[in-house]
Amino acid sequence: MDTIKPVVIGHTRETVHLRIAVTILLVLVAYRMVIDFSPQLKFFFELHTQLPVLHALTNFLFFWLLALLWIAYRRWHEAVVRRRELETIFTSINPDVLLVADGEDRITMCTVVVADMFGYQPGELLGKRTDFLYSDPVEVGQKRETAVYPKAKSSCIGYATGRKKDGSPLALEIIVSRLVSSSGKVILLRDIAAWKDAESSLIESERRYRSLVENAPVGVLLVDVDGRITAVNQPMLRMMGAPSTRDLVGSGVMGPDSPVGVVIASAVRRCMDLRVPVFLEELCTSQWRRELRLEIHLAPLQDAENRPIGVQGVFADITESHRLREEFLQAQKMEAIGHLAGGIAHDFNNLLTIITGYTDLLKRSLSPGDTANAIVDEILNAGNRAGDLTRQLLAFARRQKIQPRVVNVNQVIMGMDGIMRRLIGAHIELVFLPADDLWAVCADAAQIQQCIMNLAVNARDAMIEGGKIVIRTANMTCDEAQNSRYDRIEAGRYVMISVSDTGTGMSDHVLSHIFEPFFSTKGPQAGSGLGLATVYGIVKQSHGYVSVHSEEGKGSKLDLYFPRVEGKPEDALAADVDTMRLRGSETILVVEDERSVREFAAAILENFGYNVLKAQNGEDAMRVAKQFEGKIDLLLTDVVMPKMGGYELASMLPGFIKGLKVLFVSGYASLDLPHQATIDPQHGYLQKPFTGITLTKKVREILDA
Repeated sequence: MDTIKPVVIGHTRETVHLRIAVTILLVLVAYRMVIDFSPQLKFFFELHTQLPVLHALTNFLFFWLLALLWIAYRRWHEAVVRRRELETIFTSINPDVLLVADGEDRITMCTVVVADMFGYQPGELLGKRTDFLYSDPVEVGQKRETAVYPKAKSSCIGYATGRKKDGSPLALEIIVSRLVSSSGKVILLRDIAAWKDAESSLIESERRYRSLVENAPVGVLLVDVDGRITAVNQPMLRMMGAPSTRDLVGSGVMGPDSPVGVVIASAVRRCMDLRVPVFLEELCTSQWRRELRLEIHLAPLQDAENRPIGVQGVFADITESHRLREEFLQAQKMEAIGHLAGGIAHDFNNLLTIITGYTDLLKRSLSPGDTANAIVDEILNAGNRAGDLTRQLLAFARRQKIQPRVVNVNQVIMGMDGIMRRLIGAHIELVFLPADDLWAVCADAAQIQQCIMNLAVNARDAMIEGGKIVIRTANMTCDEAQNSRYDRIEAGRYVMISVSDTGTGMSDHVLSHIFEPFFSTKGPQAGSGLGLATVYGIVKQSHGYVSVHSEEGKGSKLDLYFPRVEGKPEDALAADVDTMRLRGSETILVVEDERSVREFAAAILENFGYNVLKAQNGEDAMRVAKQFEGKIDLLLTDVVMPKMGGYELASMLPGFIKGLKVLFVSGYASLDLPHQATIDPQHGYLQKPFTGITLTKKVREILDA
């Protein structure tokens, strides 16, 4: 610490005594010197020596003054040391500035700390008024007779803004005490800038905390040990149905008149009783009579001595997230079933290809009057129904390979009028209301027919005693997105197919499950539960939407929305081509790992005049192609095979066989193919199961392209 050099201005008692003694002593010394060195005053000296009493008195007075001078000096020295010690102690334990001012408010003493705080040396302030240290002397002057400078002989505290030597401001706390023995005062100046910063930081921290709590997407609630609400944010107010904070703070947790309050009060009491954190998920009804699912997190509050003082809670409205989670789980379930359906379809379609293919060959070998025709027809019908079931499995999971074309929905529906009427029966009236100038859509015509058939069958089963089915088409323009029960219909232009009935309708429970695979209200022997699931899958695969309206006892209406496309509709349901036009003489390389399917496809193609090479996988096909000396015109290959698959084979063979065309066949759905690659538009795709005619039509189509 630097050496303290206190500055003292004023006449203390010790100083006065010392000055008097020094003055008298100097007078006596001067007197003796004058007598000794002035001849003219010798007379007085002789007189002084001739009078012993005067001489003794002079000597006594001289030595008395010396003693007095010594005593005064000692007292003065002790006072100075005491002051220095006190000031040293004060400045060492207190970093504040201490000022002493006289009655005129002028500084008579100050500690050296003023240099660190204000930048002045102590000597620069002596004699100046105390308001010299303030940035606003007028303000301090107004306080002179009040808070800062009291008239009473007591201490008080005030605040002001100080001014440093460089002009910068300084936040000060001022403590003033009047001196009892004089009209002066002692002033303590304390730098409170750090306190101000801490206070500002605390205020800002509290503001951020309040903003965080108020703007939180969850409800926050504080309850004291008596069950009274002490704090609540806006989301919590909305959950509890209170208009303002004043309606809740200070009151008890809401009671039985509020379903939400009942749940909250029960959870708070449980947390208080157990004195452990509580996590709950509760379902209740809000004041707007809607279902509200709350996720509740509660924790007990304790003081420093671990005594309970209340409960803090966070309440999250997870109604929407719970709904999305349920939808996600439903989507996962459908995805899993879709993968399962794709795997089943692969093996099942191979078997159906063999069954229906050879049955078709058998039928063609029979004469028209042969009694075996009826048996063969039943086998073909069973195979076709099995193929339909496989396609339904793929359709509901949106994994069926589709062949979209620009079609007119009115023409597609009118083309199935006869079969529709035979399907629903004579006891049900069928009405078709086609729209004029209906827009075109890009979809698979066969799938649209399947949707209409499935909806008609469901409507028929809901009208056992008869009724009416109305099929209506219309052009629809949605200027903005619309939410239906199952879909969010985006803004755009659509062709709507509406199928309504006058049947029994559906309950909310049934409506929530109608598009689930294998869900059925018809009993185990009456349906597969894939009808509406197939419809939903087909529409979504065509980038469309579904809307359902139904009430128990009032019938049902399902609206299918297909996006409008520009273009001229094609004849999606063209008649079969003459079998003579399906014949050819080109060389075809058939690659299939399933021996029965390979032999069947080869037999069909050979029967239609084609030259056929056979291979059991990709590697075998490469070997056969290299050994064959002629030209191979078409590669007919399965997609999924051991060692080398169809895609890899199709990418390698054209490298040394110029002009090679490719036709892929597979029992998998197109979206379930392992290592799925994009099929080149010039290549063809044929879904299993297929008949001989289907195969030869597709082969001829690829070769003639």
